[in-house]
Amino acid sequence: MTERAILHSASAVSDAAAVWSSIFAGLTFLVAAIAAVVALVQLRAYFRDQWERGRPFVVFDFAFRSVLLTVELRNTSAVPATDLQVRTVPAFQSTPAGRAEVANEAFKRTIAQLTPGRSIRYFIDRAPDYYGDKDLPRSYDVTVSYADGRTRRTYKTLWRRAETVRYEQTFTLDIEQWSQALAETDYANKNWNAFDRMDKSLRDIKSAVKTIAERD
Repeated sequence: MTERAILHSASAVSDAAAVWSSIFAGLTFLVAAIAAVVALVQLRAYFRDQWERGRPFVVFDFAFRSVLLTVELRNTSAVPATDLQVRTVPAFQSTPAGRAEVANEAFKRTIAQLTPGRSIRYFIDRAPDYYGDKDLPRSYDVTVSYADGRTRRTYKTLWRRAETVRYEQTFTLDIEQWSQALAETDYANKNWNAFDRMDKSLRDIKSAVKTIAERD
């Protein structure tokens, strides 16, 4: 093999090595880019998970105390929920027409804050009386909206002021699903008797005040 042929062969080998080197470099860059994208996706998922773990969570449902039918708004999370608003369709009803109005009027107001583990409960009716009146609604749709105490920026609002995050959930309260359920034992109907005694005391006070006013 002549010297010229040897030089040509060496040049071809060098060119092939340069091509393969470029290919390997490109593949290395592609793998690194894919790894970086996967890492960013995982990082975003991690931050989203941490945000969700730290958010408030509020539930609304019926709560029974023996024969007493109540509704309860409860913060089940470990952080406060703020600026709570409750909308009920239809409005709560009861066998004595005005008994559920306390809850209806209360939920017309914005609740400033509900701290972790705390609940707000309102008396609606005696469960047997409610079940016995077929003209009363059998279900209610309750929408609860509330704010997170934290603020957040997203890539869409990166250059704006951080905004408060609000959550909204709708709960369907179905009275029929509880019709055959077991409630806490209430010997001698003590819960209802206690409520009845308080109600009677209020009526007595009202009557006494009215009598004093008439004498004056």
